[in-house]
Amino acid sequence: MVGSINGGRGVVCGKWITTTHSLTQPSALKGRRVIEEEEEEEEEEEEEEEEEEEEEEEEEEEEEEEEEEEEEEEEEEEEEEEEEEEPCKTTRQNSIE
Repeated sequence: MVGSINGGRGVVCGKWITTTHSLTQPSALKGRRVIEEEEEEEEEEEEEEEEEEEEEEEEEEEEEEEEEEEEEEEEEEEEEEEEEEEPCKTTRQNSIE
């Protein structure tokens, strides 16, 4: 559309451009970029949160495994101690008899 600004020299009216082609304007493109960047940041934050949760779960599992191993070791030690005590009892009993 040719406006009548500047004596009808074929100058395009600025209002027409901004209203009909606002999606191609640099300011609109910047707005799109900002929105896309924000969405990307949100996605990255969500991924980081998921990774942190997974790491925490792994740490908890490792701690549980360590606790189980410690309990097993303690049980083994107790069994060994009991085994050591039993022969002593038998030798004592033999000597008493």
